[in-house]
Amino acid sequence: MYLNVHFQSPIRFLFQRGVYDLAIAYYHDYENYLIENNFNDELFTSYNMYGNLLSRQKKYSESFKYYHKARAFQLSKKDYPRYANVLNNLSILCLKTGQYDSALVYSSIAISIFKKNNSNSALANSVLAIGEIYLKKGDLK
Repeated sequence: MYLNVHFQSPIRFLFQRGVYDLAIAYYHDYENYLIENNFNDELFTSYNMYGNLLSRQKKYSESFKYYHKARAFQLSKKDYPRYANVLNNLSILCLKTGQYDSALVYSSIAISIFKKNNSNSALANSVLAIGEIYLKKGDLK
């Protein structure tokens, strides 16, 4: 597991400092390591993280692919907050790309999961996202 931290730490560090190109370069080695060693839970997290990296670079179609890869890993665990986090990321990406109805669907599902799991701070973020979606849609009923 040490190698997992060895790869993940620089990626997070570079991501937090906005050095996305180098973080992406590290990511590919990290992804290969996870696949070769069958670290599926970490692979789920890495797909979500990589989707975030791509989104920051405005590579939205690639970002969608990685969020959906992460989502597919967690389909058997649909009630888990980590699954809801992926849905939140998809919602944000849909918001950025003007797919407001899809963003609402993802956020609504995430909200129900966060409620079941008493994840109050994540729930609050999802509710704020719903408000932002309606604002962008111009639907302020």
